[in-house]
Amino acid sequence: MARGRGRSTPETLYMLKLVEQILPFGSNKWSAVQLQYNTGLPNGFSTRDAESIKRKF
Repeated sequence: MARGRGRSTPETLYMLKLVEQILPFGSNKWSAVQLQYNTGLPNGFSTRDAESIKRKF
């Protein structure tokens, strides 16, 4: 399986801010992080699924 585009530092920091706010301990909370991440996505950032965000942290 080919890997996708990597994350930039600003993208990682944006993700980290959301993870700190939501503190996802269960699978449904990772979905909440995904929803917040993809809803407020700044220009140039790729959409991510919950598993992608979870793997990062």
